[in-house]
Parts: sequence; C-alpha cells; structure tokens
Amino acid sequence: MLYVAMLMKSMKGLRYSSVSDAPPPGKATSFIDMDHQPSDHYLWLTGEAGKIIKGKKPLSFKMPERK
Repeated sequence: MLYVAMLMKSMKGLRYSSVSDAPPPGKATSFIDMDHQPSDHYLWLTGEAGKIIKGKKPLSFKMPERK
C-alpha cells in the first residue's frame, strides 16, 4: 500500500501540489531547500514507489534518477 498525504484541495477535487526550492526567508523559522531538484520531485518519487509496489520496477536501495 502507498499512502500520499493530500496537500491541498482545488475546485472540489484533490490535487497534489509541487513545491519550491526557494522558500521565503524568515527570522523565526528556517526551511530546508530541495537540493536543486525539480518542483515535482516528490511527486515523481511517489510514482517511482508505485511502480516498485506494482512490480513494474525492481526494488533498489539507491535513489532513483530521472532520465
């Protein structure tokens, strides 16, 4: 089973949102950047995990790379 948390609702439907590698600066909080990955990196990783669970891709302990 693969569980992905919903980030926001959009127009009565569910939507997964991409993220930014340029978080707003702040004095009270600090953000972790995305190591210069594309904004949809975590959505892409979720898709890769789904392929592994369905047996379409072998399990590996190495981080998948985009081609």
